[in-house]
Amino acid sequence: MTHPVNSIWLSPPDELKLSSGQVDIWQADLNLNDQQLAQFQFTLSEDEQQRAQRFRFERDRHQYIAARGILRSLLGRYLNTHPAQLKFQYSEKGKPGLSTPDLTPTIQFNISHSHFKALYAIAVNRRVGIDLEYIRSLEALSLAQRFFSQRELTQLATTAPQQQQQVFFQLWTGKEAYLKATGEGLLGLEKIEITPEDMQLFSTNNPSEPLSNWTLFSIKNIPNYAAAIAVEGENIELYYWQWQPII
Repeated sequence: MTHPVNSIWLSPPDELKLSSGQVDIWQADLNLNDQQLAQFQFTLSEDEQQRAQRFRFERDRHQYIAARGILRSLLGRYLNTHPAQLKFQYSEKGKPGLSTPDLTPTIQFNISHSHFKALYAIAVNRRVGIDLEYIRSLEALSLAQRFFSQRELTQLATTAPQQQQQVFFQLWTGKEAYLKATGEGLLGLEKIEITPEDMQLFSTNNPSEPLSNWTLFSIKNIPNYAAAIAVEGENIELYYWQWQPII
């Protein structure tokens, strides 16, 4: 069974646990006050704090601190450990994972943030990728010609002009979510294609057969944003949680 993609965001239970088929999706507002930011900054590693200081604009620095601090807070709750104790490792193309040796290594997660909002995907024993984009005005067809397959481009070009922005970001977030789950990065955008009607994934090397062992969902319950999550495997239960700061 799969929970509806348009589910409402719920308040989470006090104790966080994950079953084998469960994927938790968290939504968080990154507009935090100075005290909350200071608390989160204390939990960041030295390299995370150095990266935060490299942001030119204070707005971007605050969003980074909030996004990483919330990630550490959530993972700490699942693993029953202090957020500052968590250690991360990164793939060759930058995909993060937990490297703390004395904690359960099966936790998989992914994060995306855009325009003061963040989404987190957390699961066990299955890869996940999530992408969030604030819907804004851009040259959708021009960008699609660079990064989309011919079938995706045709779908977009035949969409009513007032809906092209929405469809573009729906396709973009779906592709990004899958590439983040596999760790391939943006260079793989042209290797896959998506049908926006049912969010089916296809390899451009075999455009007639959907990619096996991957499930893609469009997340449609965030006004003014497009979002998608890619999950390895089937028989998935999606849970939607609203993160709230501790006051």
